[in-house]
Amino acid sequence: MPIPFLSLSGDVGAGIPFLSALLLVLVGLGVFFLAWAIYSTRHPRNADRPPAWYQREPLYVLVVASVFIAFWAFTLPFVPLVSSGKMVPVQTIDVQAQQFAWSLNSTALPVNKPVMFHVTSKDVTHGFGVYDASGALIFQQQVMPGYPNDFTYTFRQTGVYTIRCIEYCGFGHPTMIATFVVVNA
Repeated sequence: MPIPFLSLSGDVGAGIPFLSALLLVLVGLGVFFLAWAIYSTRHPRNADRPPAWYQREPLYVLVVASVFIAFWAFTLPFVPLVSSGKMVPVQTIDVQAQQFAWSLNSTALPVNKPVMFHVTSKDVTHGFGVYDASGALIFQQQVMPGYPNDFTYTFRQTGVYTIRCIEYCGFGHPTMIATFVVVNA
């Protein structure tokens, strides 16, 4: 069973192994920089010549760039895929936003099959945020009047999902909530 505060959503999660490895990398980097700081302050330099690290600056830039690339490569598999040209939706859900309600043409969606959401707004900008039963944000899309938003998503778990407006849209914003159910088809 996933731990709620360690789970992102659906089949995408930052579980214990991922977070442990990330923590280990961060602690290792912290120890390295602490040792470097201690070493560099114990040996005073001559004020007439530049410090030795000036010659090693390209190496430092390469190390920092490598760390960023490693973090990017390490976290890339955990980024959820919201829309893809390869997914052919089996169902299209028309969603209309207006102050302070969501209108859906269907509230029953299939599990493990791509579903296209066609989201529009009648009045102001809204945020279409979909949450699973544990309260984790699955995906979100900004919805502006006059701009249709189409995106496809495959739900991996059955259950009740909640739609919340995540863009402040007026005094009734907190009550702008709707639900739908993902079922075995």
